[in-house]
Amino acid sequence: MSEAAKHKNFYVKISGLGTTAKKQDWSAKEIKPYIEFVLEKFGEDRCMCGGDWPVSLLAGSYTKTWSIYKEVIDSLLSSEARDKVYHKNAVQFYNL
Repeated sequence: MSEAAKHKNFYVKISGLGTTAKKQDWSAKEIKPYIEFVLEKFGEDRCMCGGDWPVSLLAGSYTKTWSIYKEVIDSLLSSEARDKVYHKNAVQFYNL
């Protein structure tokens, strides 16, 4: 990921972290280091959040997934930066 982040045309999607935990009771504490890492390497302008549905259902409900992602991202970023990660970066990247 560090090598990929050096390329300014590479973006990262924060997604699938619950299913990689391989258990139903995964938490914000478990995924926070991974989200911190990609935010540090790629920056708030090249990260976006994805729900990984329907695969995310293997690790709990869609609501649980988004609640945990939101808890972590909200604790790490300003309101302006969160807007980028939650939707503005995806709008720009996918030319929506």
